[in-house]
Amino acid sequence: MHENKEILIEVINHIGIIKLNRKNALNALSFSMITKIKHILNQWIDDSNIYIIYISSLIEKAFSVGGDVKKLYHDAIKDDIEAVSTYLSNQYAMDYIIQTYPKPIITYVDGYIFGGGVGLAIGSKYFITSEKTKFAMPETQIGFFPDVGASYFLNTLPNHIGRYIGLLGHVLGYNDLIYLKIADFCVTNENWDKVIDILYKKKWIKEEVDFQIKHILATYSKTDVPESYIEKHETHIKNMFSYATVKQMIEHMSTTDTFSKDVHEKLINLSPTALDVTLELLKQGENKDLLECLKMEHDLSLNVVKTHDFKEGVRSLLVDKDKRYNWMPKSYEHIKYEEVQNMFTQTPNWDVHPIEENLRNIRNEK
Repeated sequence: MHENKEILIEVINHIGIIKLNRKNALNALSFSMITKIKHILNQWIDDSNIYIIYISSLIEKAFSVGGDVKKLYHDAIKDDIEAVSTYLSNQYAMDYIIQTYPKPIITYVDGYIFGGGVGLAIGSKYFITSEKTKFAMPETQIGFFPDVGASYFLNTLPNHIGRYIGLLGHVLGYNDLIYLKIADFCVTNENWDKVIDILYKKKWIKEEVDFQIKHILATYSKTDVPESYIEKHETHIKNMFSYATVKQMIEHMSTTDTFSKDVHEKLINLSPTALDVTLELLKQGENKDLLECLKMEHDLSLNVVKTHDFKEGVRSLLVDKDKRYNWMPKSYEHIKYEEVQNMFTQTPNWDVHPIEENLRNIRNEK
């Protein structure tokens, strides 16, 4: 077993195993975790002894609560944008490797999975949720935007549900994940122990691995899944989030029913700038592939981390923890659309994009 404090790596029965173990930060992804995952996945691609990858957490209540936002905050305070780029380009390269990996990846998500943790798991061929999973892209709460490929995968959801999840940071339960087909199976904690025992002892047939995995997961998956909150409110979501701007969404929201009132109250308390940036990001991601979306998110982040609202959001929620958000501007009446557009257009003119360079360097390690 290879290990450091934050991640454990081992191989059992043709399965390459990655276990997240940054307990003091609920597996918020440190730079060392990202680089370790990236390098071991690259090694396993050509390892004929590895048939399957398995990713999980050693922390009972969380898979991963996101990226290392505090690091980005302190880098932004120091105006060290190169450090921001280094962290994010490595993280997004890791996410791209997972989403395009040639061998089946099984990820078991138990407990909290937010932001950067979603990027680590959502590209797995087999995304398995437990009955206790809480999934969210909550970046607008800190004046940022949903990243790690969100401009790609949120756009795959129907009826503007991606906008709803990305703008509000709404927390999804396991039944929502199954309904939206984000998760492939729900396997309870008790049954997952049985699944792991089988995986570690199974006689694998290399050419039939996918069939064997699906059979095992289907056998132990939960079948009595209750109605999804998203499914119940899908028509509302489609109507409310169909407008071209956040301002129009808010203006057209009825506050006579409980669902609409709740959405309205949440939106008006979030950063107007972060919401407008997020909506524009999702619009621009509609016709892009995964790598193009990751590159756009990386370049956008270099501008967003400089904004007052990102620094204020992280300060208020994660540093001082007073939750006294002082957004600037506070009102959509003072948002300048051209300033939002500039965050997308005024970006570096890379000879080779940092994500592509990162991927190239990884491949050259072999």
